[in-house]
Order: sequence, then C-alpha cells, then structure tokens
Amino acid sequence: CLHMEIDISKSNLSYQTGDHIAVWPTNAGKEVDRFLNVLGLKSKADSVISVKALDPTAKVPFPTPTTYDAIVRYHMEICAPVSRQFIATLAPFAPTEQAKAEMAKLGSDKDYFHEKISNKYYNIAQALHSISSEPWTAIPFSAFIEGVNKVQPRYYSISSSSLVQKTKISITAVVESLEVPGREDALKGVTTNYLLALKQKQHGDPNPDPHGLTYNITGPRNKYDGVHVPVHVRHSNFKLPSDPSKPIIMVGPGTGVAPKFLSKIILGS
Repeated sequence: CLHMEIDISKSNLSYQTGDHIAVWPTNAGKEVDRFLNVLGLKSKADSVISVKALDPTAKVPFPTPTTYDAIVRYHMEICAPVSRQFIATLAPFAPTEQAKAEMAKLGSDKDYFHEKISNKYYNIAQALHSISSEPWTAIPFSAFIEGVNKVQPRYYSISSSSLVQKTKISITAVVESLEVPGREDALKGVTTNYLLALKQKQHGDPNPDPHGLTYNITGPRNKYDGVHVPVHVRHSNFKLPSDPSKPIIMVGPGTGVAPKFLSKIILGS
C-alpha cells in the first residue's frame, strides 16, 4: 500500500476534499520491450519516425517526429486487454498460415477467444506471442496507432484534506498484482506500479525496478526528471450541503482508507 504526497505549490492546480487526482502513467519497460520484440521492432526502437494522418481532418494522437519507443512507452495503452475485433483485423498479417487460421478462429468464436485470450487478460503483445512466437513483422505500425487506445489517466480518491494541506495532494493506493489462472506472470497495475517506481526513486534507488517491470520515470527527453509526475485534478460537483444543519446519511462501505465517503452521501429530504 502506497502513500504519496504530490506537491502542487508551483502549479496552477487546486483541490477540495472529494475531488480526484488523475495520474498519467508511463508503460513499464518490460511491456514496452515485449511489444517491440513481438513486432520485430526492438532494433529500431530509437529510430526517429514521422507520423502523418492520411485524412486532413484527423489528428496524430502524439507529438511527431518521435520514436517507436516513445510512442509505445508514453502514448499507447499497450497493457490493456486486447479485443476480439482487433485480433480479427490483424489476422491477414499473421506470420504463418497456422497463426492466420488461429487468429481467424479467435476473431469469430467468442467462447474460444474468452478461453484463450480474455480469460487471461492478455494484452495485444501477449496475445500475439501466445498465437505464434514468430515475429509479427508484417503488421503495419499504423494498425496499432489506429487500433490501440491512447494512454488514459487513472483517477484516485484524494486522501488529504484541502483545509490542512492546500499545496499537497495525497494518494493512498494498493499496488495491484493479481494472480490469474493460466498466466505465467501476475497481472500488474500499470499506474500503481509506476507510482511505486517513483517512490523507490524518491527513497534513493537510482534505477527503480518494482516487480522487475522497470520504468523510465525521467519521462520523454528527461521532462519529468525522476521527481515529477503528470497529473491533473478532476473537480467534483458532489459536495456536502452548504447548510450544516441539513441532515445527511453517510455510508462507509469500508473498501479503503481514502475518505471516499463524499461519493456515498445521500442527502436527506
């Protein structure tokens, strides 16, 4: 379980109790390497590439020029469970006829896909490797730019009081590690393990490596410098009534230590 305090004194951020803090994670080095290796792009990881949209009305979802490593590490949701529809679209690019037939079956048979892929929470790289250990070099990288979601922020309840700590936001969260039947490795939370790496860095570890995942916490072009984290605050409209005499019912389900009670308040009549 992590307790972290984020200093917002030199930012334009502010918060009130009941708001949420959004953390924008960096993908683990282990998953970045897995993704690039499966596609046969590891040797080109640091090659500079330019990405342009064919449709003039479309927008490239990350800064360009960039590198394969930067796209995969900072901008793609590569750890998300893969969808059956996406597997089906990649079937024509399979490295062998056997793999192509397996992809077609996975894409058309919902129960079979659940047994082999979704039941194990495989991400796209794990799914492709489970189908064939041959590099999937025929898949155009544009297919992943279009088919893999952009990295999304993770929202956490703020466990500090804005009346006591105006310039610090606290996060209290359990580092996720879930053993899944049929998987060789545990399912790791993307952001909580990233926060654990930040904590290790703050405590003097020059190369934080939580659970062997490795994280480049200095960010693109050393933007985060190992001590900064990209966040924003989502303000809540659900507050205690301004009239302190108004009756309320408070329900504490006991699911955590952060003060989440504000989201459980039922206002009295």
